[in-house]
Amino acid sequence: MHRLRASVAAVLVGASFAAAGSAPQQAAQPAFRPPQSQPAAAQPQEPVFRSGVDLVPVDVIVVDKDGRPIVGLAPEDFSVTVEGRPRRVVSAEFLSHADRFATAPDRTQVPTLNVEDRVMMRAEYSSNTRSAPGRLFVLAVDAGNMTRGGGRGAMEAARQFVQTLAPNDLVALVTLPAGVTVDFTADRAAIREALLKVTGGGANKYLANVNVSLTEALALQVGGDRKRIFENAVRMECGFARSDTELQNCRMNLEAEAQSKLFTARASAQSSSRALEFLIRRLAIIEGQKHVIFIGESLVTGASFGLLEGSGDLAWLGSLSQAARVNLYVLHLDRAFLEAFDVLERFPSRTPLEDARLLNDGLGELAGQAGGAYFNLTVAIDPAFERIARETSASYLVAFEPAPDDRDGKAHNVSIKVARPGVHVRARRQFTVDPAAASASMAQRVTRALNSPHLPVTVPMDLTTYVIGDSRAGGVRVLMAAEIGCGAGTTADFEVGHLVTDSSGRGAGSAVQRPAGLIERGGGVRCVYYSSGFGIKSGEYVVRAVAIDSANRAGGVERRLDARLAPAGPLGLSSLVLTDPAVRVDDKMKLVVDGRVAGPSVAAYVEMRRLQPAMDAPAAALRPAVQFEVARAEDGPALVGTVPPVADEADGGAWYAEGAVSLATLAPGSYVVRALVTWDGRIVGRASRSIILERAASQ
Repeated sequence: MHRLRASVAAVLVGASFAAAGSAPQQAAQPAFRPPQSQPAAAQPQEPVFRSGVDLVPVDVIVVDKDGRPIVGLAPEDFSVTVEGRPRRVVSAEFLSHADRFATAPDRTQVPTLNVEDRVMMRAEYSSNTRSAPGRLFVLAVDAGNMTRGGGRGAMEAARQFVQTLAPNDLVALVTLPAGVTVDFTADRAAIREALLKVTGGGANKYLANVNVSLTEALALQVGGDRKRIFENAVRMECGFARSDTELQNCRMNLEAEAQSKLFTARASAQSSSRALEFLIRRLAIIEGQKHVIFIGESLVTGASFGLLEGSGDLAWLGSLSQAARVNLYVLHLDRAFLEAFDVLERFPSRTPLEDARLLNDGLGELAGQAGGAYFNLTVAIDPAFERIARETSASYLVAFEPAPDDRDGKAHNVSIKVARPGVHVRARRQFTVDPAAASASMAQRVTRALNSPHLPVTVPMDLTTYVIGDSRAGGVRVLMAAEIGCGAGTTADFEVGHLVTDSSGRGAGSAVQRPAGLIERGGGVRCVYYSSGFGIKSGEYVVRAVAIDSANRAGGVERRLDARLAPAGPLGLSSLVLTDPAVRVDDKMKLVVDGRVAGPSVAAYVEMRRLQPAMDAPAAALRPAVQFEVARAEDGPALVGTVPPVADEADGGAWYAEGAVSLATLAPGSYVVRALVTWDGRIVGRASRSIILERAASQ
């Protein structure tokens, strides 16, 4: 067996999965489904952060007074304290969601590479280093605590906000505690249409001021000095009483109405709180930062009014939002004071100021517990959405080293500050470290990332695929290769996984494994090299690959895969598989990923398979011939080439050819390697692939 074919076979022997399903497959289920409702008895396990290197990452937004991100901060600019005690900041990575890799060199920017070649090369491999990572937004509308029609202006502002987002941003809509929902999507029209269907009305059950206001009802429950507020309501409503019995009956009716109103308000708040908790727990399975925009008119906990039983309603939010990497924005549609004096209100409240404070109670606590932002909106709503868009355009991922006491699996208070005047810092106020962090957690994170709406981009990754024949009818074999984390000081301490889904989104196979090893490049640059192979039915697929290192830095890329042989007369023609003989991994030749070849030669491999059985003896005796060539352009004249021998596959009716083409006489630059397949004296097909020759001529 020839050396190149042996390298191809080695990838396939270690195939991650086969068409027959010889290894576990990961179904590509959507990672996020907005909740319809959350049963009160359900208590899912709270997610906790797992770290293989004992670091705690925190998403931090640092902005000026106008909401513009502050750039250029280093680890020493951040101070972190846990329960008031300082912790060492190890790293502070700036993530710009507007242009994530704007300063990264374009690997196809070679002087001799024209625009057409550059476009073609980018179709031959996929990379996460040329596009900004999109943001994940969740519009959580608390219709259960909104008056009928009270959120109409907010829904229109949200529709405008959605329309202004970047093309790679994804948006989901959730109506709390139940109602209209839309999963993460880039379809702006679907979100805008769904927002038109969101209606309130839940708050009318406890805001309608018939005889007792919300404040008067709460005063009865709290008692003490505040009970005088309720007694004033009794004097006002029961002044008509002509006897003690009539007064007592009036008081009893008011007390019953007060208890019913308070129970309805608290139950509505708890229902929305449970739905929000369930939503954030669902978001925890998605890798990366999520921005939840909570839109509400009220959330009555009564905590600031002295109602002790409401003080713990939102205590879960701090640690849970940190574990889920949720950044919370609370938009309070403050209409209570205006509506109290609405001309349509038959029974205006006697306590409008106190009612407004009660309605704000839980909304302010939401933002406080999560370390998020709170906007009190009485008139204009659009400026709040505009500020959110600015603030979320960039963030820092700050990692600090926890003390031994921080690793007890309990929630701890954390404070993050920036030593610069005039800046605002938004970060979670609690974190939890799992003391039982295990090596398997990296594989679990890879699986989660593969199923997330957005793939991580902190670690650069290039991914390519090659399609070759398979002896089974209707199937092909796929070779995939990736170069990961290229840079100085790169180590092979990665876990890599891939997920393949068909055109309908169903999982076709997956695997998580260690990469093959490191490859060396000039200038001290090293890359992690990963290769895998699998058999699959012919068709169209999407391949996702994700790599995560021991420091929990992650990168991923998605690539469309046409898993079919190309027609070439009576033959099916494979991809032109290229390897670089100058670069070896575990004593095997490395598949060319991003087109770069070190020289002084390139090895080429191609397969041909008869599509229909021969009808007569002369046709059965025919054999294909192959010629490998290197040219400046797809249709340009050949500069160098070779005619390799064509060998028979063991199963009959198929052939392969492999050979090395010398590049020693060529100057560095861009070229096209092509395989011309001849059948019965005429060219019936060609396969080609672009390369960038990096070495100096005659080297």
